[in-house]
Amino acid sequence: CVFGLLYLGEYRRTLIESEQASIKVQAEMFAAALGEGAVVSETPNGQYLVSDVAHQITRRLVDITGTRARLFRADGTLIVDSRRLGGGGGKVQIEVLPPPETDLDPINHLLEIYDRFAREFRGEAPLPRYRENPLQTAADFTETQAALLGESAVAARRFGSNGLLLSAAVPVQRYKQVLGAI
Repeated sequence: CVFGLLYLGEYRRTLIESEQASIKVQAEMFAAALGEGAVVSETPNGQYLVSDVAHQITRRLVDITGTRARLFRADGTLIVDSRRLGGGGGKVQIEVLPPPETDLDPINHLLEIYDRFAREFRGEAPLPRYRENPLQTAADFTETQAALLGESAVAARRFGSNGLLLSAAVPVQRYKQVLGAI
């Protein structure tokens, strides 16, 4: 039983790391496309991201990968969220709803207790809970703050009752200047 707990914990950790590496590569591709296609440098203040072009590029890439993407300017303001469709004032937000939670499912309850016990046995700290702030900024995500400083970062958070939300943030750069983070 103890060996099984240790093996499952290591297996889970490896799966999470593999998925985080995969989404980091996707984010790097998004950032490269945005750095080349959504930047204007003909202003006295230097280079900046063009919101409309960034939105179009992000939307096309999200359609291919099926991920959610958010683009923040260097000052931390959100300029693109792939869950918000359309431009201008009328925006439609898409939100995937979790299945309804029922307290009547004893198997899920037992698995949750087992998972909590296994994490404590392995000495793992519980993951922070994901919270969707209606007015998001880069300050809401530690990995995005790191990306705005020029470093790629990944994070894992609890989502819902049994879900896991994995994210990666990379800087959007043009000629080594960080213009934002995706």
